[in-house]
Amino acid sequence: MKRQYSRAEIVQGRLAFWLLVGFSLAGLFTYGLPSSATFVRISETLQQRVGGLFSFRFILQPIMAAVMAMFDGYGDAKAQETPYLQKMISAPREMKSNLSDALFSTARIILLGLAMDTIFQIVVFDSFFPFEAAFVAILLAVLPYVVLRGPFARLAGWWLARTSA
Repeated sequence: MKRQYSRAEIVQGRLAFWLLVGFSLAGLFTYGLPSSATFVRISETLQQRVGGLFSFRFILQPIMAAVMAMFDGYGDAKAQETPYLQKMISAPREMKSNLSDALFSTARIILLGLAMDTIFQIVVFDSFFPFEAAFVAILLAVLPYVVLRGPFARLAGWWLARTSA
């Protein structure tokens, strides 16, 4: 049973998607294709982000993503669905649906991450790397969600089985 999203969640999901696409394209047109140097810069600036201004987001965003994964994982367990990551790998025809599910669930977190990273880059670096902002938002919001939803579904399934017995 697929979760029904409200109109606001769908609008936020679409906005997050198009902002991620826009940031990525802006980075592509401004700085060219991402190269190994781009990812070296991202890893170096991540170290500055962790200990500097807005460092709370490295705790806040993954926790928010984990909470969303917990709720959706519980819904998966209740509907007795295949664990999320397994479903993404084993059912490539449903990939679009599964990815949109992740996007709609994490849209607020992505939007918050894009805003915080944009402000951080402008304040700290006096420049703006849009691809980097999109990459960090996905790293802190979508990745924890995708990784944690399946384990939360398994825990919820175990808990639901114990309480019903």
